[in-house]
Amino acid sequence: EDAARHLRTEDFEFEYKSKGSLYRLSVPVEIPYEKDRRELVQRLMTLHSIPPYEEESLYDKISRFIADASLREWDRQADEWLSNSSKDEAEMNKATGAWAQRFGDHHSEYSTIEEGNEAEVTFSDVYHKLIHSPALETLFQLEHTYSMVMEELCESLQSAKKAMKNRHQTELKEAMQGLEVTTDDQDINVMMRRHTQERESCDQRCADELKQLQNTQRMEYREWVCKVHEDLMKKANERSMFIPDRPPLQRGDSYVGADPPTDPPLTPSKPPPLEESFTICLGAQMKWTHNMRVIRGDLMDLFRLRAGHSPRGVVTPDPHRMEVAMSLYSSKLVGVVMMVDETGTSSYMTQSEEFVKVCLQSTDFHFPDVTTQLDDIQSQAAIAVCQRRTQKASVTSSTSSLGLADSGDGLGTSNSMSPVPTGRSVSNGSSPSNVGNHGGTLPLQSGDIYMTRHSNLSSSHVVFHLVSDEKSLISGSLQSRHPVLMGLKNCLRVAAKHGIYNITIPLLLVHTMLPEMTISWCTKRAELVLKCVKGFMLENSLWADSESRTFQFLVPSDISRELFDEFCDLLPKIFRVATVRTLS
Repeated sequence: EDAARHLRTEDFEFEYKSKGSLYRLSVPVEIPYEKDRRELVQRLMTLHSIPPYEEESLYDKISRFIADASLREWDRQADEWLSNSSKDEAEMNKATGAWAQRFGDHHSEYSTIEEGNEAEVTFSDVYHKLIHSPALETLFQLEHTYSMVMEELCESLQSAKKAMKNRHQTELKEAMQGLEVTTDDQDINVMMRRHTQERESCDQRCADELKQLQNTQRMEYREWVCKVHEDLMKKANERSMFIPDRPPLQRGDSYVGADPPTDPPLTPSKPPPLEESFTICLGAQMKWTHNMRVIRGDLMDLFRLRAGHSPRGVVTPDPHRMEVAMSLYSSKLVGVVMMVDETGTSSYMTQSEEFVKVCLQSTDFHFPDVTTQLDDIQSQAAIAVCQRRTQKASVTSSTSSLGLADSGDGLGTSNSMSPVPTGRSVSNGSSPSNVGNHGGTLPLQSGDIYMTRHSNLSSSHVVFHLVSDEKSLISGSLQSRHPVLMGLKNCLRVAAKHGIYNITIPLLLVHTMLPEMTISWCTKRAELVLKCVKGFMLENSLWADSESRTFQFLVPSDISRELFDEFCDLLPKIFRVATVRTLS
């Protein structure tokens, strides 16, 4: 009776189009509405013959209407109660005490009392201790199992999208063949709108399923890690260690353990890329050494997770992956510089799409997923671009007041005069199809960089996304002050400042070979990049510490062995290489 006394109704209005006519729906809705909103939408659509493609729009509008109306109703009830209670102070104190007692009882029912006065331990500390304990192998097996589940879901969603695309193409082809016979232009337009709505609905459903599975895996993984850490603390003085069971899986039966079921072997990995390592010395009086490595391989191989099976079927993680995992919460991180396109029309866009797909094939248990990071970067980039425009306008106005003309000396146009944005142009949702497109709302320029953090990649913690124009990099001749090389300098400066001791740089500033890239062009480009890197290292005093760092220069996997040897011969000519001498 008390609940019914506080219920009231408000009229909800909704406009929609059907068969070329505009209709307006007006129905009373109980406020506050405590029942299932999706069921209410289905009832309204059935009673009033609302088209199915208006379901999501109707659900969104009625949900916002109920939320706003409920908030107004609760505020009205609270104001009414306070107005009545303020007249009697004793009654108000009695009600306040009853509320406090009820809140305390409710809170104590669902909360646990923390025992002891131990300092709070963060998840990063727990993981760092666990990854350096005997639980390392079990932890990697659990991550591999989750990765298999996520990969299975991604494959099923891609199959569903492909089937829907084929069905749409078939329907459109049949409709075009029957044009002016069984169908007309209006039917074609209606079909195209329906296909668009189905495609958008499918994309949203796939994104929701991926997000739900990622959240579930992340929660179970963190609970399992914390439980293992508690058991380790309790049994610290015992020789044997108890590892709790893995959390249940949501999809598939892909369990990997000491005695697993028959598990199909993994696809054989590619042969190891060509590598050549050097130890170089920098400095005139006080010398410090660093490691240099030239690698021929595919950029995506640095990101894809690789694992094999031992004769007993136990997962054997890749050594690079183990090193990256063990140094996740340390001051020796691993970074990769990846070229991205500012127009979305070159091969860089394919690399960006493939990178996002690789990131989404497994759950990131420590950082936000790549789409969430790109959405956050988008908002930060908008601020950076506004600052750039404001600063450029101020520089232009100051030069005009001084009577200086812009004669190409770089005033107001130099990349060093504007802040480096840490974002990119990504549409909401950050689908892989538009991740590489920078020609949208945020006009990023060549040399801009933004970074993403990852814990689910094979050989990288941080990825530097260096914005560039592939056509200008290949057709034109680069100088040492080119914006892309200045952006590379910023990448190295950030790496030196934030403890990135291993960084991979594309030696040719491209990831794939093109016909116009001759041997002479490749040699000149490699020499320029190596000299610029040497100059950046000499300028930055942060590189002159006692710790040696590793620089990896990646070249495309489709270059010849002879060209690779030429790159290796260039490095000793530019850097002072440490040599071994035998004294007899």
